[in-house]
Order: sequence, then C-alpha cells, then structure tokens
Amino acid sequence: MSAELIRNVPIPKIMEKKIKQHDLRRDLNWFSSAQQFLVNALPVANHPLISVLYRAAQRAADNDKELFLRNADSKFLAIAFNQALEHGKHGTKIVLPIHLFEKIPIKLRQHLSIPISPEPVLIKKFGSIPYKGSIVDIDNSDKEEVLYRIKYEDGDWEQMNSKELWPCIDDYNKMQRGRIEKSSST
Repeated sequence: MSAELIRNVPIPKIMEKKIKQHDLRRDLNWFSSAQQFLVNALPVANHPLISVLYRAAQRAADNDKELFLRNADSKFLAIAFNQALEHGKHGTKIVLPIHLFEKIPIKLRQHLSIPISPEPVLIKKFGSIPYKGSIVDIDNSDKEEVLYRIKYEDGDWEQMNSKELWPCIDDYNKMQRGRIEKSSST
C-alpha cells in the first residue's frame, strides 16, 4: 500500500490526525511485531511460575533416588512446567494434582486449572488384582472434603477422598521402584 493511497482515505473529523510517514511504516509492520513477540521467549521464560515448577520438578526427582524422573510428582511437575511455557504464549491450561497444587504459592495459582492427571499415578487392588488409575476429575464443591474421580485401566470409575487417594499414589510409586530394581538387577 502506498502512503498516497492512505492519505486519500477520508477520516471522520473526530479521528482526524496527521499521519507521519514513520507512523505509517510502524502501523504497517504490526503483524511482524506480533510475530516477534510470540517468537521471543524471554518475556515468557521470566514468569515466576515457570521457575517455581522447574525447581519443584527437579526437587521431586532429586528426592527420590530410585525413581528419579519416573516419580509421579516429578512427572506432574515436569508436564506442568511445559504447560507453563505454552501458557505464556498460547494460554494453555496448567494442570497439577491437588497435593502439588497446594504447594504452589497462592499468588501463582491463578494460572493453574482444576488439578487432574494425564496418566496413571495410582494403583489400587480389587481383590488380589492391582489396577492402575488416573485422576480425571475433581469435585471440590464440598468445602470440607475434595473428591477425586478415578478412572482405572479397565474402564471402571470410582471416587476417592484425599485419605483414600494418597496411599494408592504411594503404592504406585512403590510398584515403579520395584520395576526399576528388577530391571537394574538383570
């Protein structure tokens, strides 16, 4: 578009403003400026939630010498770290289980969504058969007790409260440790 063509477009009196050549060039490059902003990761990388999630994932892995990065908490925090990077650019939801959600500073929780798990993080025996389960929904409508909706690998569903849930998560981590011990001894 030429500057002459734009000067001939009628502007209503209320909005009339003398357009300078350098203002015109800046306005024509708005799309390039927007692209640069999205490509430039520095403003996004400086968000405090990103560093909180990174350090928390690192601590969870370091504190579990057997499972290290396979520890369920470390997995959740690493996934949330990646989601936080995407959140800065695209508004992606950042999801954590409630026990990790509660460890995030209150002022940063506004960036988190309802905590659920994307993969199995618990194990529960029904009879003598253990089943892996995922947290797929949370009902926190009751102020006294949070209920977690669990989906098991066979497709069955169940609701658990916190007292029922955390031992199942511990059992899952113990099972994972057992797998590591077996694979490292062979």
